[in-house]
Amino acid sequence: MDRSILKKRRKQLGLTQQHIADIIGVQKPTYQRYESGVIKRIDINMIEKLSNALKTTPEYLMGWERNETEPSAALPVETEMINVPILGNVAAGQNILADSNVSGYEPVPKSELKKDAEYFYLTVKGDSMYPIIMENDMVLVRKQSELDSGSYAVVTVDGEEGLVKKIIYGKNFIELHSENHYYPVRKYTGNSVKSVCIIGKVVEVKRKF
Repeated sequence: MDRSILKKRRKQLGLTQQHIADIIGVQKPTYQRYESGVIKRIDINMIEKLSNALKTTPEYLMGWERNETEPSAALPVETEMINVPILGNVAAGQNILADSNVSGYEPVPKSELKKDAEYFYLTVKGDSMYPIIMENDMVLVRKQSELDSGSYAVVTVDGEEGLVKKIIYGKNFIELHSENHYYPVRKYTGNSVKSVCIIGKVVEVKRKF
């Protein structure tokens, strides 16, 4: 099987690797190994599942059909969407997903969200994260209180309105970094570390023109 056909067809349909993995019942890394060719042999049952997921035929995936018989990319694909709330602001100690704090909703494919996790969008204010994250960008945030050093996150300090920053951990300190070099690093040590509250991890940036 020419594995480039898998990627080509998936791109034609506008599907993610996670979406295909969900349809055929495997983990995303497994599908990635199918597509990259790391897994050398794919049994006939899985080829059948892949052809169904990609709205084509096993013969096409195997490279036995010529290009002129390539299936149309216009075939409809049903994608289940989840309406993720857009928040006006974020502050520690509040029910951030309360109706009074929700300014709207943005649909996101269910396959792109972790099961049993809570998500929200936040509109970025200011240019402290320029050029990675721009003012008025919407960041998709997964609620969690712990994350790896170097992650982008929404945090509050002393209960103030939420900030989007890069989080750096060290021994007995935490730093909030901006991408814009005009903004200094905010470093907290000792007991002041407790004033920093991590609301969630930034997992996507959406920019509208």
